[in-house]
Amino acid sequence: MQRTNKLLRWTNIILIFATLGAYLSPYLHPTHFWVFSVLGLFYPWLLLGNVLFVLAWLILRKRYLFFSLCCILLGWDHFTGFVGIHKSDISKVDTDLVVMTYNCHGLLKMNSKTYLTPKELQSLVDKYQPDLLCLQEFPFMQSKAPPYVEQLQKNTKLKYFHRVAGGGIAVFSRYPFGKKDGKYFTNKANGYMHIDIETGEHTLRLFNIHLQTNAVSSMANRVANEGNFQEKETWFKIKGMIGRYRRSAGMRANQAKEIAANIARSPYPVLVCGDFNDVPQSYSYHQLAIGLKDSFKSAGRGLGTTFNGKIPALRIDYILADPRLHIKTHHNDKSPFSDHFPVISRMSF
Repeated sequence: MQRTNKLLRWTNIILIFATLGAYLSPYLHPTHFWVFSVLGLFYPWLLLGNVLFVLAWLILRKRYLFFSLCCILLGWDHFTGFVGIHKSDISKVDTDLVVMTYNCHGLLKMNSKTYLTPKELQSLVDKYQPDLLCLQEFPFMQSKAPPYVEQLQKNTKLKYFHRVAGGGIAVFSRYPFGKKDGKYFTNKANGYMHIDIETGEHTLRLFNIHLQTNAVSSMANRVANEGNFQEKETWFKIKGMIGRYRRSAGMRANQAKEIAANIARSPYPVLVCGDFNDVPQSYSYHQLAIGLKDSFKSAGRGLGTTFNGKIPALRIDYILADPRLHIKTHHNDKSPFSDHFPVISRMSF
């Protein structure tokens, strides 16, 4: 028994050091400190391990439970980025702003070769009636996009539409647009736009972002479906996934710094929406969230998972708001259409 306790104790200590490494991830550029970025990616599992150790030591009536308990409390800000513990403000007034962001996967249905119909997209919009709808991976082909644009403009309050240079980043709005600008990084999918929204009483600068893709989800699906952890090939695939994440994390970090500099120069209150392709423990998220409120941290409840794939417990889609905005609600819709879930937040000045 004593030998078992010693083994558990040392395993617990190693887990705690790994968790502390994950806590450093937001502050260290992943190009130079990629190990910490990978630890940040695995934070949900490190958190689960610490919770299990607290329970195990409690059952064994050992004071070692305070090791993991203190570790969890030390990273409370990380905990609330993954687990929502807030109560929503359900009050509604006409001046509330409903914001929705959605990586719509080219409007190609999940695990299917069929596309979402314009009416199906409208039904999702009707469910939440957003004033601002930020889309990533909106269909690139000009022949594909017009029916969806026409459907929403004709049948919802989203009368204004803009996309950057024919790529996949697009915004629908209830309110007219002011100044518009944006760019893509390496392709017509990953990039950002900023667009001034004239609500009548206020002007907001909206950023719609899609940071560098990891390109690991397909590999993760193969590992989950076909992988045997007793075979070397499975571990080679896992190593390849980590390598891809390492390279893309460095690219996202530089992209996020560029966007953060643009956010800091905004003369108006800022809203930031989009698919960051990274977790709340990441350097890129930390750069973009400086000085802003995370809708999930402000009003979310339960697990914040936004990725609808084989990799579990990933929160990579966000709505960030200027401190002058009061975030009332946050909701992740579980529609199965895309490999991402839509994220919706209601807020007011």
